[in-house]
Amino acid sequence: MFWEPLLSVEDVEALRRITEWVPTPGRAAATQAGRRRTRASRLLSGMLQCPGCGGNLIAKTRATSNDIYACQAAAQGRNCPRGIAVECVRVEAEVERQFLQAVGRFEVVEARTSVRDVAHMAAVDESIRDTTDSLRYPSADVTALVERLHKLRAERERMEALPAEPVVELVETGETFADAWPRLGMLERRRMLLNAGAQIEVARARQRGKWDPSRVAVTLNA
Repeated sequence: MFWEPLLSVEDVEALRRITEWVPTPGRAAATQAGRRRTRASRLLSGMLQCPGCGGNLIAKTRATSNDIYACQAAAQGRNCPRGIAVECVRVEAEVERQFLQAVGRFEVVEARTSVRDVAHMAAVDESIRDTTDSLRYPSADVTALVERLHKLRAERERMEALPAEPVVELVETGETFADAWPRLGMLERRRMLLNAGAQIEVARARQRGKWDPSRVAVTLNA
């Protein structure tokens, strides 16, 4: 069933323009919100701590070279005796390698919620009533209406079989972590790491200017 929209397309677009977040120079809250958005754009944002002070390593964009995860102690007015900065792509690649090495062969299990859709059930009930009423008209296409009525009642029975309260089930997807990872976007990969309870540590460099993958350690707690 279709209802008349409460707002016109023009009104919706006007509201969207009014409520859209736009950073304003000089306004600390807006600027800080913009920074948070930028920081959340990397796979490991919020998941890495500085080995020197324990503060979060923040993803920073650089115009002339690769993005980095870096200690922000100095910018926040704190002292860090052993702050670090590492290229995002190097750390992310090593985390991916270790994560898939540990769980890549296992099948992905998804949490799926089943619940009765009350609004949909009400719409089905209304359609059943309308269809039943239509059978009374002399010009009614009885065959088509009866067929439609059978489908609606089957849908009604299907809905009644669903639980009234949300029920969460763990369902096997038939796909391993190694199979799923390449097709997933950054947010989905990040969710996969978090669901696995990934704890990631990045140590200081033993030799300045040389990348050593052994600096990265991934522990899974799930």
